Amino acid sequence: MSDLKTISRDNPLLESMQFDKLREIGLERIQELSKNIWTDYNLHDPGVTTLEALCYAITDLGYRLTFDMQDLLANNPNTENEIDFKNFFTARQILHNAPVTIKDFRKLLMDVAVQIEGETLGIKNAWIIPSAASEMKLFVDKVKQKLDYFPTITDPDGYFIKGLYNFIFEFDQSIHHGDLNSNSLSGTYIIRDFVDTLLDGVEVKVNINFPRWDDVDVDFNNDSSIISKIKSLKLEFDEMPSGYKLWDSNPSDPKITLKGLKTIAGIPVDISNLQLLDEVINHFVFEHAEGVLQRYKTKISIIKSIIKKADDRLSDNRPLCEDYLNTKALRVEEIAICGDIEIDPFADVATVAAKIYFEISRFLSPDVYFYSLPDIKAKGKSTEDIFDGPALEHGFIDDDELNLSTQKCNIRVSDLIQIIMDIEVEGKKVVRAVSGLQLANFPQDNDGSITQKSVKWCLSLAIDQMYVPRLSTVLSNLSFYKNNLPFSFDDDDMVLRYITF
Repeated sequence: MSDLKTISRDNPLLESMQFDKLREIGLERIQELSKNIWTDYNLHDPGVTTLEALCYAITDLGYRLTFDMQDLLANNPNTENEIDFKNFFTARQILHNAPVTIKDFRKLLMDVAVQIEGETLGIKNAWIIPSAASEMKLFVDKVKQKLDYFPTITDPDGYFIKGLYNFIFEFDQSIHHGDLNSNSLSGTYIIRDFVDTLLDGVEVKVNINFPRWDDVDVDFNNDSSIISKIKSLKLEFDEMPSGYKLWDSNPSDPKITLKGLKTIAGIPVDISNLQLLDEVINHFVFEHAEGVLQRYKTKISIIKSIIKKADDRLSDNRPLCEDYLNTKALRVEEIAICGDIEIDPFADVATVAAKIYFEISRFLSPDVYFYSLPDIKAKGKSTEDIFDGPALEHGFIDDDELNLSTQKCNIRVSDLIQIIMDIEVEGKKVVRAVSGLQLANFPQDNDGSITQKSVKWCLSLAIDQMYVPRLSTVLSNLSFYKNNLPFSFDDDDMVLRYITF
């Protein structure tokens, strides 16, 4: 009989295990807080019911705290059916939080990636802009006490709903498909077996500016719809025989129609049978499986798959009372710089030019990297900072780098002068003076809403039209001097040095 288990009538020793005591303490506290607004503390009151549930939870916790620590943290090794108590969590499981701030959502979007042809492609950078407008205005009808989509007597102006956001995506560079942000594609057709054999071997280079992926007027599954929205088509001819000339007779028409002249005995004569050449070149550009149009459609399909994953991720993390309005393609406002730079007499001009362009490009468009846990800890980041924000698939993002990559409202010439003066080559500063530095902007796909200008002090950027600045080394023109004597450099040599930084 001594082995019989019984329930003691005595109260447990710990107050945390005494239900009645806890309920009494709880009621005293509730009465103290609510005596001026509430008088019913009987069992039927929902607040008292909630208190009793809390008291029971505390008694259960108090009971568990009487166990030895090893029993709380691990299973009995002699137990047949082990239970995973899940008492231990990794930092990734317990320290991260759902995205809340714009910075959090930028990280979430930059973590989006898809696997295409053996390479990982995704969103290199994302900008989130609160929208000042919505799809439609709302109008308050104070007489009928309701909202309307049309102006009312009491509210003729109306208002836009707040809490909507616009997104700009910058995509990665693809090894196979080039820059996913560019809507310009090129192709080269080499003339073979033409009636006029002198034209054999001529290279016809075709460059097409296609519509951007966010153009709502284009059906990207329909070739005719894409072709009708082509912005420009330019032809260049290399290896032309002497006395021959070819051109597109109707450049406003996306379809190529060639005209040509050849000089015979000093007399220009029309080149015949060019319609045969039109057919094969148009087939190469618009119909061939590896032609320009099909490569463009492949690029669009990659972009759409990335956007689909980004949309899904945004939908999974959408805050209450907020929504996403528009997703826009990256539009580039090319920035050109010109000026005179005095450098060290022993400095290599091409290297200095490449370094200047590289540092200014990085200033205008800073890169944001993913780091492993050891790498970001090596940067001196605290655990609280490292695990702040959403859990990402590809590593950790340094908040300092992310902050530098926010959209710039303007570019100050003084900032660029400071960057140029700080240029170092092999650990030594090589720039002695900067004079006459100016900035100019060249917005791509400009419909006339952005003013193109050249300034000496401060260049305002078109962020309202969702443009981002990028340095153009082609449009820039820096002149270098050593002891007041001009020195030039080879552009190709400069580009080779630029890509090594």
